[in-house]
Amino acid sequence: MKLLQPSSRLMNRFSVLKIPALGGAISLSHPLGSSGSRILTTLLHQLQPGEYGVAAICNGGGAATAVVVQRLDQVA
Repeated sequence: MKLLQPSSRLMNRFSVLKIPALGGAISLSHPLGSSGSRILTTLLHQLQPGEYGVAAICNGGGAATAVVVQRLDQVA
């Protein structure tokens, strides 16, 4: 398997701050229809107790869904 190395010319076009640190759903090879649960699970694992977070997803037909959650306690 040959791995491609990104060229510096290509990488200079992108801000490191705009690259998702946790990757996206395609890189995680998720099954169709589980995007929402994957996004919410990732969000909950990143929050510290007391912090709020928002998860959003686009649905078919141009609709969208969003949810605001708060992490209440530390997972043992």
